[in-house]
Amino acid sequence: MAASKIVVAVVAAVAVAVAPAAAAARAAVPAAALAAAAAVGAADSASVPSGTALSQARPLFAGAGRDDPTSRTFFGLLLAATLLPILWLSAAGSAAGAQIIPGWATLFLIWLGGSGHVAGSYAFYLEPKARAFMTEERSLRFVWAPLMVVAVVGLTFSFSLTEPLIGWLILGYWAWQVHHYSRQNIGILGFLARAERLPPSEAELRALRLTDLAGIAASLPLVSDFAATAIAPMSAWFWWLGLAAFVAAWGVWLVDRLGTGLRSRARDLGMVVLLLFYAPLFVFDSFPLAVTGFATAHGLQYFLFLTWVARVPSSRQLRAFLGLGVCTLGLGVALFLSGLGARGTLYGLGLGVVMAHFVIDAGIWRLREPFQRSYMAERFSFL
Repeated sequence: MAASKIVVAVVAAVAVAVAPAAAAARAAVPAAALAAAAAVGAADSASVPSGTALSQARPLFAGAGRDDPTSRTFFGLLLAATLLPILWLSAAGSAAGAQIIPGWATLFLIWLGGSGHVAGSYAFYLEPKARAFMTEERSLRFVWAPLMVVAVVGLTFSFSLTEPLIGWLILGYWAWQVHHYSRQNIGILGFLARAERLPPSEAELRALRLTDLAGIAASLPLVSDFAATAIAPMSAWFWWLGLAAFVAAWGVWLVDRLGTGLRSRARDLGMVVLLLFYAPLFVFDSFPLAVTGFATAHGLQYFLFLTWVARVPSSRQLRAFLGLGVCTLGLGVALFLSGLGARGTLYGLGLGVVMAHFVIDAGIWRLREPFQRSYMAERFSFL
């Protein structure tokens, strides 16, 4: 336990060091924003209950966890799908001078993590059991709501809009997208918690919610349409608010860990990776370097989940993989092409399909509901 706390202390020192290192890259420091978010983090950590006992847990990399190699394989691949794109694309972009290095492998990775994974999510409509639930039992959520989103967004962009209005619409979409990334990270924690039979602590959840604020605040000024809005002069404040939330997230989690001890190596490794998810935003100041890595990581995480869904039951594997491939390639290429043209109806329809994916995804993975829990348990044995 002492060794574990030493490791946690080292991680804490690294996290705290992020703030002054990042500060050196900025000309001015809106200290009020930093102090405000830090205070929120302190309040969160002070109200966190003590950790859950280990008596009913089954850590993945020790004891009972060794009886389920499938879970270790899945979470190992998930770790790689999260870290490798961020490290690879950041390194490649740095070497190219703030631009992602062109190349088929890199372009395919970015496409699969972007348009490809969004398109792949529609494969649920091709799987008989999921389709029956989505279209017959929950048609409002999974049919009419997505269609309405696509229609409204497509119609909106069919009009001649002013630049400031387009800017606000794109910023709203982007904030929703980053929130979608963060919700998936919380879902990953939930999957890990179910695999270990150890519920997430309040500190873990609050820490990840703070990274949601960090990701949204720090990334908005990097979106090109930010400059067309009335809040453009506040870009530095947004960045510092994001950094404050990022540091506070680490503080909330580390205070809990220093007080309760490590629950498991898998859980803490997972939390470290998820807390670092938006770290490129505080290292780079260009959209390609700061955003592409974690955006691609999100898509690859999701595609791994889709691949696992298509694996079982074995009698339907071929059909499931064919459906996933058709959706990913067909709709994925169409989505990619829709984003290349002018911001008209076609662009709006493509954007609407992406936003409808947010709606679908938020429902089909909701494991607290009976059908989703049963459906996913058939495909993820460790649940």
